[in-house]
Amino acid sequence: MIDFKAQLIHSVKTQLTEKLDSLQKMIHELSESSNNETKSSVGDKHETAKAMMQLEQEKMGNQLKDIEHQLKDFNSIVFQETYLSITNGCLIDTNKGLFFIATALGKIELQSKLIYVISNKSPLGLNLLGAKIKDAVDFNGIQYIIKTIN
Repeated sequence: MIDFKAQLIHSVKTQLTEKLDSLQKMIHELSESSNNETKSSVGDKHETAKAMMQLEQEKMGNQLKDIEHQLKDFNSIVFQETYLSITNGCLIDTNKGLFFIATALGKIELQSKLIYVISNKSPLGLNLLGAKIKDAVDFNGIQYIIKTIN
């Protein structure tokens, strides 16, 4: 399970880095497109297009800040081999599947296994924190029984 967790950590970090790189590239392309639009357009059409591009740049800028913050938080996690109770950095096997408490990334597949990568600040993550092996955690009418914590 330790090798699996190391691969999972690498996979999550890679996905976050790829999201960051992709957003930076899109922002750069949008900026270049905006500069070209400034050179070639005139009148109301120009102002509307420029305003739309500016809004899109702001939206992407906010997404970029979120991903940067997510990556910074993920990199600050001290991953351990064993845990006595669920905390940030844990890989948890439950009766409802595998959960990795690290960052809000969603479902990923690794070695034909589906893992839910969730934040410790998410509603489910908050409910799982502090639970131990064999504990049952109820969330939204679903009972999660903790089998292992790595």
